[in-house]
Amino acid sequence: MPGAEVAEYGVAALAVAGVLYLAGQLVRWRNSNGLAEVIRNNTEALEALRACLSKLMERTARQEAMLDELLDHARRRSTS
Repeated sequence: MPGAEVAEYGVAALAVAGVLYLAGQLVRWRNSNGLAEVIRNNTEALEALRACLSKLMERTARQEAMLDELLDHARRRSTS
């Protein structure tokens, strides 16, 4: 019967499509876990960078204050 052979091919095609779908879902699931790890690592790196920039800003502010003091002292010396 030709109808039975067509039905067997249809069932086989559906089985292959199901396996491909499940494989795709598995790959997507694994990639989403990898993405979460990347986001976590990037967040840690950004926090470290923020801390470093904060320290750099503090040091720059201190150096500006020192330079202002030196400039003020030099101006006072030059006028007297």
